[in-house]
Amino acid sequence: MAQEQELQHQMRKLGSKRFLFGQGPERMQINTELMKLRSQLCEVSKQLNRPVVWYK
Repeated sequence: MAQEQELQHQMRKLGSKRFLFGQGPERMQINTELMKLRSQLCEVSKQLNRPVVWYK
């Protein structure tokens, strides 16, 4: 459960940074990191047998 909360926290941080950048490589890197975190969150949620929630 702590891992799930940590992943959500990291996603919120990256999500807020995403809007600071235009369409440059920084934004693409942030989007890539968000996709990785989303995949990890999906796996953790499956293990906990509950639906994936992006933000709480």
